[in-house]
Amino acid sequence: MGKSRRLPLADYLRRQKRRRWLAVLSCATALAALIAMDHHGLLLHRSDWSRYHGRTFRVTKVIDGDTIEIAAPDGDRPVTRVRLWGIDTPELARPDEGRDAEPFADEAKALAVRLCRDQSVQLHLEPHQLRGRDRARRIGGRHDGQRCAVDHRIGAGG
Repeated sequence: MGKSRRLPLADYLRRQKRRRWLAVLSCATALAALIAMDHHGLLLHRSDWSRYHGRTFRVTKVIDGDTIEIAAPDGDRPVTRVRLWGIDTPELARPDEGRDAEPFADEAKALAVRLCRDQSVQLHLEPHQLRGRDRARRIGGRHDGQRCAVDHRIGAGG
């Protein structure tokens, strides 16, 4: 019978440590690749992309300073809610949640109403934002071809 080869304990532990580090490095590399692919929109279902990206819709309602609704069906709803890209305005009061309006929330909504209501907007989606509550429905342009400059107008006082 052949003689079994036994490693000294120190060599065995060194090999195990090396294998553990290779496994950790492999997992970290795979995770980094998945994150990069997700950031570029390669991992998600693209139905929103084909349904909304580059298309023009009419604004039917302004919800608050950074959220509107457009005339496009969304599941069982006749409209689609869209958050304005790059804009974060103060939140309106939510009495059902016991929250008061943040300062200038009403002014932000009034400005959004003035700039957006009954306008046609063209949606430009961000592929790395196709998840969660936003699902990348964010305005990036207007029907007339000019970039949507709502955020610049707000910063300049309208």
